[in-house]
Amino acid sequence: MHTLTGRCHCGAVEVTLETPRATAELPVRRCLCSHCRPRHLRYTADPEGRARIVTRPPGHLHAYRFGTETADFVRCATCGLLIGAVCEASGVRAVINADLFFALRDRPHRDASFDDEDAGDRSARRARTWTPVDPNSALKRPDR
Repeated sequence: MHTLTGRCHCGAVEVTLETPRATAELPVRRCLCSHCRPRHLRYTADPEGRARIVTRPPGHLHAYRFGTETADFVRCATCGLLIGAVCEASGVRAVINADLFFALRDRPHRDASFDDEDAGDRSARRARTWTPVDPNSALKRPDR
């Protein structure tokens, strides 16, 4: 397993992605939705991996929903950095801000638009492509 670790700006939120893939094989995508595009947000996920979020102090995440309200977008409660998004799709799954990981910061990305998906298609895609969340992760049940 390969392990990538990153932190938010203030250090209160630490993200770990364990994956059987080499770093060069991890997908990086830039979402073209009206929320992500202006913020230049890029994401990574591995359905064969595992994501873990640790917060210091515990519960130091803020989650919000917008658009289709099918995922919680999670950010640090202090510095506001977007950590990623989490949803219920064949268990709890996440997509992580790729720029949290130094090894992915200069990686090219592919553009992706999911505007044409309905809620069922979106859930099915996330179940296939997003990373399972460690049951002990702070990302499992963020406060809203």
